Amino acid sequence: MKSNDDGISTDIAIVVQGNYPLDRDVRTRKIAKSLDESGSNVAILGRNSLEDPDLGQVKSSYPPRKEDIDYAHVRRFSWLLSTPLFGLVTAKVPVNPFWILWLVIQFRDTEPEIVIPCDIRAGLPAIVAAKLSGIPTVLDLRENFAELARVKPIEHVMDYVVLNRTLVGAIEHLTVQLADLVWVVAEERKENLVAAGKAESAVHVVGNVPLLREISAFTRKGGEYDNAEWPGFTLVYVGSINKFRGLDLLIDGIWHANRNPDPKPVHLAIAGDGPDKERLEQRVETLGITEHVDFLGWIPPDTVTSFLQSGDVGIIPHEVSSYTNQTIPNKLFDYMSVQLPVLTTPTRPTARIVNEINCGKVLPYHATGSVTGTVIREMQQSTEYSTWAENGRSAIESQYNWEHEMEKARSVLTGRFNVSI
Repeated sequence: MKSNDDGISTDIAIVVQGNYPLDRDVRTRKIAKSLDESGSNVAILGRNSLEDPDLGQVKSSYPPRKEDIDYAHVRRFSWLLSTPLFGLVTAKVPVNPFWILWLVIQFRDTEPEIVIPCDIRAGLPAIVAAKLSGIPTVLDLRENFAELARVKPIEHVMDYVVLNRTLVGAIEHLTVQLADLVWVVAEERKENLVAAGKAESAVHVVGNVPLLREISAFTRKGGEYDNAEWPGFTLVYVGSINKFRGLDLLIDGIWHANRNPDPKPVHLAIAGDGPDKERLEQRVETLGITEHVDFLGWIPPDTVTSFLQSGDVGIIPHEVSSYTNQTIPNKLFDYMSVQLPVLTTPTRPTARIVNEINCGKVLPYHATGSVTGTVIREMQQSTEYSTWAENGRSAIESQYNWEHEMEKARSVLTGRFNVSI
């Protein structure tokens, strides 16, 4: 039994929508590790599954129903695991009665003092089960799901249901209203929830920022891209490739910037994949700039740092919308962590941070490819380049880091629920 500095431990259950651990579920891991290090006993409740291609240490067979990992005790919903009915009873729908019943049983067995459901698919059943068990809840709301449903492309028949903005919005609103506390990733998202009727005192920002201890010093980590020699002043991008990411504008900017290749050409390296990749590759060919743009596909996580440091500017070209105006992409803080100046479109949260810190440049609203190319050249020739780089890293160390965010979060939990964390 763990305990904190006061000799008192707090039992906390984190509910996830799929299996755990997952390589890509960095936020859940950071929350669990931070609570574990503060002396809390952490249980992570998820579904048993092999269907997710990004499963981390859960790879070759169905994992056990219970498993202890370094920082948490994991319990997996495994009813009817070896039968054809397993897919039905584990369906990732907010009103799955089997999932709710299983959570009630787990809560009564583990007796958590706080339940933290992650996002709305895990949120509604976890909150219902917690209320039946008399346990307070903290909804970790990582996205604006109603607006995300609006911008994501329809790729499968089920997307007409899964991405129905009215349905998703209703579920999200109900989940937020039922939660005792809500964590969001940006101040702008907090404003949105308060305007929709949630008490301001019940909404708190816990940003998607990096752990200080996991950030390298100012020197590079060893990696595949340490010795990369891109042909010119290089812009780097990491992330999904779909329509609302705004890469069309960036590619047009590269074409305009290279109409005059002096003092040296401008290059773009894109690490990622998605439904828009093939179309963008064709566009690059049509513009005749294949020598200035590299599509690398997904790169291994342990090479991302060296990839970013091989570039000169980190890019966030997302289209401005009601979705991007209420969220902050993780890549902003990744860029800042490695002293990479940032070029972003004027989405509200990202532009606010870049302007406040002075760690790069913000494109004007409705920027064209020509304007984007001009701004890229301005950054290339600017005397502020080193200032932008240093300001970004300094802000990570002093403010935008996970240790700082969790210190605030633990203080709120302690005061609101009268627990010791």
